[in-house]
Amino acid sequence: MVISGKRLAQFGAVCGAVALAGCASGPSPSGERRAALDVLAFEFERTVFPRRARVSGAVAQAQRRVLVSTASSGRLRQEAHGPIPTEVRVEITELVSKGGFVSMRGKLALRDLSFGKIMAELPDFRGSGTIPRVGRGASVDGLVFRAVEDEVLAWVRTLSCDTALRVCGIAPPQPVAIEAPEIEAPEMEGADLDLDDMVGRRPGGLRKINTGGIDPDKIVAAAAAPAVAAAAPEAGKTRIGTTIAALGLLDRSGFWLKTPLVSRESKGEIVSKRTGKRLVVTLIPKDGPSGGGSQISLAALTELGASMTDLIELDVYR
Repeated sequence: MVISGKRLAQFGAVCGAVALAGCASGPSPSGERRAALDVLAFEFERTVFPRRARVSGAVAQAQRRVLVSTASSGRLRQEAHGPIPTEVRVEITELVSKGGFVSMRGKLALRDLSFGKIMAELPDFRGSGTIPRVGRGASVDGLVFRAVEDEVLAWVRTLSCDTALRVCGIAPPQPVAIEAPEIEAPEMEGADLDLDDMVGRRPGGLRKINTGGIDPDKIVAAAAAPAVAAAAPEAGKTRIGTTIAALGLLDRSGFWLKTPLVSRESKGEIVSKRTGKRLVVTLIPKDGPSGGGSQISLAALTELGASMTDLIELDVYR
């Protein structure tokens, strides 16, 4: 899908034209500013339909009935290799499907799953494209997102994020608008497609995943609680790489590191490059290239003497 120069210029507009959480005219002194795709990891995709949302077409209606939040996939997951667990969410005001084509309008946002806060928003998001066909019986989770992910990625590429404040804004310098020929959306002709026509029936319907809200008070209380002492380091471990880690999801207790440096769950050891502190942890596989970001448990982050918003550099041993 080609995005017109006009739309790209809108993505790169100044803060007064596009409302972004933490949007500022220049780099924030509070923390390092880095490209969004280098610090974010898209874990979930969520669609929200307000009461007055306009939804038309069999596929669109099916998505509205059953889709809450799904594990991220496609290019959104493949191109963001950072450590900060993030949810892409769209509050859909209009969703129309016909003949395998979908158009969407609404508010796009990036949500930090560690703290439950919105890092960036695009109030007037518009996207359109062809819904990909999948094999009979295959998962249809996130099908609507696959049709508009080019527009989502085009916006994310214009953002830089303050790694301390966990807010993202238009990356300085402003992106240059490259004029491309306008491509009109194809006419929605022919009979509408039913969801079963595209993917076949799947027993039990679409799988629902609800990431829910995160209570900031619980995070603060957990951080203040004393950490359980880690086991003594094992001898003979081999260094397998260095990674940048951020606080991960609060869905698993104990000392762990979710990292692309391992392909199976195993015991290991991490060493803070800044303080030299060592800690025995459980190493958990994470999608992405070996140089991608990792996620660390709250207990491990606290034991290493880092704050909850730190991006911490670690040597990893196994």
